[in-house]
Amino acid sequence: YTRYRRSPSTSRAGDGGPNRRFRYIFGRIAATLWWCVAEPLHRPAFYPQGRLHSIAVHLLLIAAYVGSGRLGLFLAVPPGYATAIFPPAGVAATAAVMYGIEVVPSVVVGSLALNLWIGIGLNGSDFGSAGVAAAVIAAASALQAGVAGIVLRRAIGYPMALDTGRELRRFLALPPLCCLISTTLSLTGLWALGAVAPSALLVNWVTW
Repeated sequence: YTRYRRSPSTSRAGDGGPNRRFRYIFGRIAATLWWCVAEPLHRPAFYPQGRLHSIAVHLLLIAAYVGSGRLGLFLAVPPGYATAIFPPAGVAATAAVMYGIEVVPSVVVGSLALNLWIGIGLNGSDFGSAGVAAAVIAAASALQAGVAGIVLRRAIGYPMALDTGRELRRFLALPPLCCLISTTLSLTGLWALGAVAPSALLVNWVTW
């Protein structure tokens, strides 16, 4: 970044100092947001804005997970955890491909918050049952995101060009297989907790 300092001889009172400071602050905020969105690749650890970039990525991931998950669960089947359209799975997998397993803790937080929100609504004041169920799903979702990120990076690479038939076939086949991780582990845990009846396991598994 280049800085310049105006000569004292050219500085005059009432030349818009507060406005200049406001424009400077606003410009830095806008530049930081654009930098986070338009340049998502890793910076070296010593990069001046590396920590700020990492914090922004984690916060945006948590917000996107909870927000998109809440919308997707409007289509959920009883008891309310399984839905045919669940955008957070794609959000988490994409983040893991782009940034690696360092985003897994944010997936845990986002999934835990989302499923606590849902579970408390289903179980009323039984916070304990909702918390355990949410923790089971969060662990399974985080594992799925981490595995998807590793598998897709190794099988296709990043950035993904997807300009060959081999890459396209892998891109179409591997994500659905990775999605079976959270489905299977989450439903197994919910069944063990008594949150899902044995007779509803197959319907929930197919939907999830």
